[in-house]
Amino acid sequence: GGSSMTCMLASLTFKMLPIDGFEYRERDPSPLAERCSEVGGCELQRLVGCPVAVGYFRPLPVPPLQLSLRTACCGSGFAGASVSVDGRPGVELDEGGCLQVKRHRNGGKLRLNVDGVPPYLLPEGNASTEAPYGPQEPSQVDVEVACPLWVYWLPPEEEEEPEEGEEPMPVETTVWVALDKEQVPDEAQPIAGALVCPLAHEPRLELDGTSMGPFLMRRAPDAAREDGQGEVDCLLGAVLFEMVAPAGFTFRA
Repeated sequence: GGSSMTCMLASLTFKMLPIDGFEYRERDPSPLAERCSEVGGCELQRLVGCPVAVGYFRPLPVPPLQLSLRTACCGSGFAGASVSVDGRPGVELDEGGCLQVKRHRNGGKLRLNVDGVPPYLLPEGNASTEAPYGPQEPSQVDVEVACPLWVYWLPPEEEEEPEEGEEPMPVETTVWVALDKEQVPDEAQPIAGALVCPLAHEPRLELDGTSMGPFLMRRAPDAAREDGQGEVDCLLGAVLFEMVAPAGFTFRA
């Protein structure tokens, strides 16, 4: 009597890992097993003649891609800001600083140009930036509007000599905070002290008196965003300036 042997290739299963942006579906039953069942023989010789598809990669739905432009201090949108994506006309963002943009199936790179925000508040001080993304991740591309503080004091102007018999009038000077370095006067001087804010990522930022900044303020991730009335608590509004007065002066906030 004769004996029949099942082709080893007929028992193969193909469990493929999906590629990014696709799901894998195996052909069931396997075409190798199906042909062996129907016509017998050896699959090896049939594969010599031509390849056979054993499964499929099916594209997954392309998820939306959200662009956010928010301030580091309050996590809010920047009023009046607009963004041009890939050279198209600029579009204003919603109140939360967000904009839905098209995601290409194979991923790509967003070429962004921000208008309505001073460039010195944007990454690398540039209104133009690029953000890569994949077929599924990230769900959101974030562009942060920085909060760089420059803190300084202005020495008083030269006092006029008092007339004989008169007491010199004490001259009061001021401590300033600015965002734009270009607005800091040439005569400005650094000051020692601390910026104290319970909402900040660094609740106490020490000033050593050798630098005017920039001192980057960023909201702590776990800081409450809203007060009891549903309004966003402004981080800068919560900053306390604990300054060490220069020699010959006292400080009052």
